[in-house]
Amino acid sequence: MRVHSAGGGEGDPPPTAAVALNTPSDTTLAHTLPHGVGVHHGGLTPTNRELVHRLYMARGIHTLCTAYTLTQGVNLPARHLILTGLRGPRGEPLDPTTFHQLAGRAGRPGLDSRGVIHIILTSDEDEKLAATLTATPAAPLRSRLGEQSPRFYERLAAQLIARGNNTPRRIAQALRHTYYSEAGGPREWAALARHMRRAVDTLIARGAIRVKTRSPNAAQKSGEHSHSDGKTKRSLDEEYEFTSPWWREAAKRGLSTQEAKLAEAVVSSSRIDRFIWILGFEHLCAWAVG
Repeated sequence: MRVHSAGGGEGDPPPTAAVALNTPSDTTLAHTLPHGVGVHHGGLTPTNRELVHRLYMARGIHTLCTAYTLTQGVNLPARHLILTGLRGPRGEPLDPTTFHQLAGRAGRPGLDSRGVIHIILTSDEDEKLAATLTATPAAPLRSRLGEQSPRFYERLAAQLIARGNNTPRRIAQALRHTYYSEAGGPREWAALARHMRRAVDTLIARGAIRVKTRSPNAAQKSGEHSHSDGKTKRSLDEEYEFTSPWWREAAKRGLSTQEAKLAEAVVSSSRIDRFIWILGFEHLCAWAVG
């Protein structure tokens, strides 16, 4: 299913020089941008998706062709939303929640008093499905932040640390701003805290981050102390740092430690910066992993 979103933007046609030509979709984007038309989906490199997002929000693109990106939290509102179908990639009918998630992108806050949804129907069955979807409310919103895989929490912890949340206390404060922390109870919050502690331990064990070395006096002031077995009890204010620029960049890009290690193995550490510059970080990692 493809979703075409017309934003009704203004301004000069965006330049194509900034488009990194690494995939067929990137080439398509370079051809459509001069006409004020953008594409946004998983076939583009992350850098080009960010470029399209910036241009669209700046009203440099008046029409955007995308897919399920709109249901995954990407903020791309439009005055007119055109759905070319009501079925998913495998032909399954959209559920009411997914449909309302898509429909919610119609109407730009601060610019439009209302949004308009256009649905292209090609059969009587599609007409019945459209009637059902528009009449059925979405399911109650429920956060699944506490039900993810260990790799998800590993990536989340690394990204938070890369953004300056480099202590357990700061990580906890950042997570308190999520819907999960607002809607969940103490039991759910405690479970999420355990997930994040394990993720930080994994990042340390795999050499991605380390605890900054501090003097014994500083540790005592922050409440740290050693157990009888020699293990150090964690402090809420212990600081983490990345062991190399490579790990920091990998964290910013959302790579797991496994993906980052595979990508790092492609080139020697002394030539990483040069290869990132020439090939593009995302494609170096994609090539190494896949």
